[in-house]
Amino acid sequence: MKCKKCRKRMKVELGDTDIQIDNANVHVTNIPVFVCSSCGKRMVHAILIERARAYAAQYGIRESTLDFGLCEEQEGVESIATMQMLGIL
Repeated sequence: MKCKKCRKRMKVELGDTDIQIDNANVHVTNIPVFVCSSCGKRMVHAILIERARAYAAQYGIRESTLDFGLCEEQEGVESIATMQMLGIL
């Protein structure tokens, strides 16, 4: 992805961001963030923001911290368990 500010290539690293859910602030940690090494602009993709909102709703998190990486890991474990139960794996 290219930076919209300076048009340089952005790299991805884990970082944090804040999201609003029903007028409450949720601090999201361990989420992939695009970072421009030239100008320093940071951006989280809209799809990841929506996933964070879904995790916050699923786990009932309001005005707290959500560990996005931990939620992704848990989601993967649950998916594997479901596929094993269904005989897919």
